[in-house]
Amino acid sequence: MIVWPIEVAESKYSRWYNALITKAQNRTIDGYVEKHHVVPRSFGGKNIKENLVNLTAREHYIAHALLWKMKFPGVYGSKMAFAFNTFINKMTTEVRGVHHTYSISSRVYENFRKKYSSLLKEKYAKEGGTWVGRKHTEESKRKIGEKSKLKEFKRGPENPNWGKKQNVSPEGRAKRLEKINANWADSEFRKRMSEKRKAYFATPAGIAQRKAHSERVKGIPRDPVIIEKTASKKRGKKAHEIFSPQALLNIAEGRKHRVYTPEGRAKLVETARQNGKKSKSEEWKRKMSERMKGIKRQTIACEHCGKECVLSNYNRWHGNKCKQKIDQK
Repeated sequence: MIVWPIEVAESKYSRWYNALITKAQNRTIDGYVEKHHVVPRSFGGKNIKENLVNLTAREHYIAHALLWKMKFPGVYGSKMAFAFNTFINKMTTEVRGVHHTYSISSRVYENFRKKYSSLLKEKYAKEGGTWVGRKHTEESKRKIGEKSKLKEFKRGPENPNWGKKQNVSPEGRAKRLEKINANWADSEFRKRMSEKRKAYFATPAGIAQRKAHSERVKGIPRDPVIIEKTASKKRGKKAHEIFSPQALLNIAEGRKHRVYTPEGRAKLVETARQNGKKSKSEEWKRKMSERMKGIKRQTIACEHCGKECVLSNYNRWHGNKCKQKIDQK
């Protein structure tokens, strides 16, 4: 005798369900079985021996079909419809390496889908049957969070969607980009993300990730396309057009405290010399000429030849290095 927590209307489906459970309780099955809760857990049925029976895969499917047909009142009926829907949408299963298939007739499928659709409309219909204007309760958020923590999210090549192109419409991509830009335009969002990243990269996992990335890209030349894309955003612009005032202050402050080792300083000097020895193209000379036009630089007159020139040329060619001084000797 099944003890239901609610009143169950007498019908042929309830009699068939009782007979199926009674038969299962008085036998032993060799081979594959599926455990079934006599009183469903969504009804308050407990996970105890008295409330569990072993059914074949076909019997398990029939049991849930009968529970749906029994038409329980109120929310209990919808719960049984949701439970039976898992069998409809997951007709092929693999349990402990054994492959099983639940088969249904076209009439049963059509009848169920019609009634299931009506049930969903009655339960969730609001403002066109969508979630617009609706929010999860705090209890539902808590349950969703707890279930999400139990999931094992696969990353990288192990993810089944790895390398697959997302089927997103141009409108969807535009909306996604607009949302991303709006988030990064929010100072609070940027601050929160910056703090989150700093906290992560301070952890052992973050430090290991940075080292691994550094080793991975060491010695690999950057893609010319990426270099040009980055340079095109800065080309022809002054520093104040690229960086914010606060960023410029941070850069200046960082330069004040920059310390070079003797080896590092010698390397910078040698690099500058090698660059100076390289032949310059006419295009480079033209661009430098245009860039320097209108810029007033400090000039100084040579005490030996009287020629006025910029300070860099004076240090290089005049003063104690002036040819007229050498000729006078």
